[in-house]
Parts: sequence; C-alpha cells; structure tokens
Amino acid sequence: MRGKTTIVERIIVILIIFLFLVTSFFPSITTGKVKTFSKDVNKKTIAKTMGNCKIFVKIKEIKALENPDPWPWAAAADFKVIVKIDGFTYSKSFDSDKNHIYPNWIATHSFEYKEKIDINIKLVDRDPDTDDVCDINPEVGIKSCNLTYNVNKDSWSGDDDGTGHSKGDGKDKPQCEIWFEIWDECNDEMSVDAGGPYRAKVGEEIQLPGSATGGQPPYRWCWYFYKNDEKIGQAEVQNPVVKFYSVGKIDVFLRVYDDRGDFADDHTTLTIFEEEKKDKYVVIVAGGDGLGDVSWWPDDRADDEDFEDEAEYAYETFKNLGYSDDDIYYLSGKSLKKGGDALTTKDNVKYAITKWLKSKSDRNSDIFIFIAGHGTYIPKLGSVVAVYPGRPWNVWEVVMSKEMAIWLSELKYSTCTVVIEACQSGGFIEDLSGRNRIIMTATDHFNPAYCGSFPYPFFGELRKTSDTYKPSYGDAWMAADKRVDGNSPDEQNPLIDDNGDRKGYGDNRLNLLPNDKDGDGQYDPSEDGWLAIQTFP
Repeated sequence: MRGKTTIVERIIVILIIFLFLVTSFFPSITTGKVKTFSKDVNKKTIAKTMGNCKIFVKIKEIKALENPDPWPWAAAADFKVIVKIDGFTYSKSFDSDKNHIYPNWIATHSFEYKEKIDINIKLVDRDPDTDDVCDINPEVGIKSCNLTYNVNKDSWSGDDDGTGHSKGDGKDKPQCEIWFEIWDECNDEMSVDAGGPYRAKVGEEIQLPGSATGGQPPYRWCWYFYKNDEKIGQAEVQNPVVKFYSVGKIDVFLRVYDDRGDFADDHTTLTIFEEEKKDKYVVIVAGGDGLGDVSWWPDDRADDEDFEDEAEYAYETFKNLGYSDDDIYYLSGKSLKKGGDALTTKDNVKYAITKWLKSKSDRNSDIFIFIAGHGTYIPKLGSVVAVYPGRPWNVWEVVMSKEMAIWLSELKYSTCTVVIEACQSGGFIEDLSGRNRIIMTATDHFNPAYCGSFPYPFFGELRKTSDTYKPSYGDAWMAADKRVDGNSPDEQNPLIDDNGDRKGYGDNRLNLLPNDKDGDGQYDPSEDGWLAIQTFP
C-alpha cells in the first residue's frame, strides 16, 4: 500500500542527497531537555466608567450700569444670556427695554462624570443688526466670564473669584454686572450592571461590558467566575475578555468599589456550550540519520534518540489531550514504541500523509504533522529533513520540502498545521505555505536548530489545557520562540507562516502573535499569526 519510487526519481534524489551529505551531516549540538514555563495571560486593559451627572447654571440677576442702547428709540437693554457648559451652548432671551432684571433662568447640562467642567457666561444686548456684547468681566479687554467648576468640591473658580457675582471693569463698554449660581447633581448611590446573561462557545472569546454609576469615581472592578460553587477565575478590569473550555453554566459576579471604598454588586450568568466538533488527525514522525549509532563516532549519544524522544513527547501530548490512537499515525523511529504504527522510512512518511491522512481528513478536519530530524537547505531545491534513523547513509530516506508540498496538495482539510524540527528547516515555509495552512519551523533556512529547544516548550504549552486556559498552536509557537530566544544560541530562529505569503515571521528576538503590522488589533488574514492563535489541538 505504500508508494514506489521510479528509477528517474532515484537518480534525481541521489544528486540532491550528495549535496545534502556534503553540507550538513555533522551531528547537531545536543542540549539538555528544556523546562516549560508558565504563560503570562494577565493582560490588563485600562478602562474608566463615568457616572451620570447634571450641572446647573442659574442666572439670578442682571444689571446694566450703562444703558447698552442710548438711542431715543431704545429705552433700555434687550438682554440675552449665552451659557457654554463643557463645550455645549445654551441661551435665553429676556424681556426688552429693561436694564435690571431677575430672570432666575437655569441652564441644565447632562454629562458623564469628570472632575472639572469649563463654563463660560456671555451677556449680549440684542440689536436688529448685530448684538452688542456686554462687559461683565473685571479684566480689561475681556467681556465674558470664564469659570471652572469642580464636581468633587461643589465649587468653582474663575473670573468672579468663585463668588457668583461678576462686574465689568468700566473701560469695556457697555458695563454690566451679573449674579449667578452653579451646582451639580450626580447620582451618589452606586449602581452596578454586569450585563448578560451571556452565551459563548467553548474556547470562544467574549467581552463582558461592566458599567457603574454614582459613588465617587474612579472605580475599581472585581469580576468573579464560579462553576458548581467553585471559583474558576477572576478579572480586575472594567470590560474583561474571557473564554472557557468546558460546557456548563458559569455564575458571574461583579463588585465595583469607588474611590471612597464604597461598593455595589451585580450577578449574571455565562453559559458555555459545545462548538461544532471537528475531526482532528495527527501525523508524528521521529526522523534521524543513523550516524550517531556508528561505532566509530566518538562518545556521542545518537541524535536519533533525541528525535525519538521528541516524537514520543508529542505523541503523549496528544494522548493527554484526548486523542485516540485511531486519530494519530505515529512513526516512532528505528524501533516501534508504544502507540507506534510503523517504523520511520520515507515510504512510511509518504504513506502516512498521502494514504492514511487522506483517507481520514475532509474539509471539516484539522490536521497536524510533526517531523523531527536532521535537515539542511539547498538553494533552488529547498529544505530537506532526514527520516532514516538507525540506517546510516541511506540516501533515499529524506523528505524534501517540494515533494511534501505535492503530498499536501492531495489532502482536504479545514486547517493544516505542519511543524518541522530540523536544522535549516525554514525552507519548508516557502514550499508548504498556502491557504489555511500554518507552517512552523524550529529555525530559518540559514541556521541550525538545537535538539529539544523548540519541540519541548511547544508541546509543553499544549499540555497546559484546563477549564480556564486552552493554548492554541499560536500560543505554543510563542512559548517555543520565547524559550529559544532566551536560552539557545542566537543563530536559531523559529519561524511561522499562516498568511500564505511564503515568508516566515520571526527573528532572534521575542516575537508575539499575531504580527499586527498595522497596529489596529483587528483580524487581518495578511498578517501572520491570526490563524495560529485561533487554531487549537
């Protein structure tokens, strides 16, 4: 049932492998197995809620000290008051031909709580052509009255010195004076709303919009999440974004403290329901070159054994995540290990992808392929990875990036994730990149990869699945990238491509996903990482 290689193909491969052997078959430096690290998922956002308030400006008395209209036909002033509150304008015209009035008119403005509000009071005398501005400011050259009201102190300051009486300087005409009063009404009783009830799919992000009014802002937010009377999480921001990974009803409690330490509570529910299940299938390949087993090689642990350990760790990871052996095709290396389906050979790798995986997967399936082995990059030919552990110098047993691209083209899937743990493996990205594909390599096509430095933190992150945290393949790549950049030699450089542009994202610094190039925080399929952080094992 396994594919056969033609004579012509073998001749071509011989030439390629000759270059491969010349350039790269010196064992990679083997580092110790790395420890995984805890993921920092405490990403806080700053938010401030405003309380509902009203401010009142009452014009109590207006007096003209000079007649604004000294004309025979104008007996006295025709007053109009213009009040600007926090940028909003309110006005009122009063009876004509009166130089002294008691209007008791109130301008009312509703606003979202802020500590200070700017107020401007302007007095004019109405004329048929152009209104004359009356001087009610004690400073020369300024006619209107500018004030700042402090909501917290229930008082104001400004041109009237906080007295509520402002009089023109006598030099700016016409001179007038005005009496007024200012106060606010903010809802002092705290009220909290947790929103909801909410519904979300397993693993789906949902934002909870909390709100509060009254009390004394700023507020402090405390969200608590309980399932079956057991606390499973909390958040301390106004509008937390949460996601959960087990079905059922979650009790959501919100407590908000104000600046005085007073608080109010609210309760709602969040129901988590099962998303439409996808079939998921995995191919795991323990590669190698057999050279570490050659007796004349001095004091060397076979690299093949490292690759077998990495593949076994990957296999155990998916088993821990609930995959059955029917969902995993495991090529365990030179010896058949527990759960293994066959020994690693090139024919068996091709069979696993083009026969077994093809028979399982359809357009609703997520598939994952992991290959660990020695590798190199040959210009114009791409990257290759060795898959002949225990059989040194068997030049037929390498998988080339270009032929693997042909194998993958025969498959149907929803997403296809490929992880290559090999030196100079970055060349696989150029050839395997495509729509709905996530291609990850332990390094670029120039530099080495050090055994264990990428796969252990990668699969270790996937093992952290819980009710409150389920890592995606993007999370796992970031964990591996962080481990490599922080501990391995600088030349190793993990890459990822999931936007189909055939260019890997990543450098020898810490890289975060998604690669939000335009900084808008919005889904953009042209930016690497968006697909990976939304794809789960």
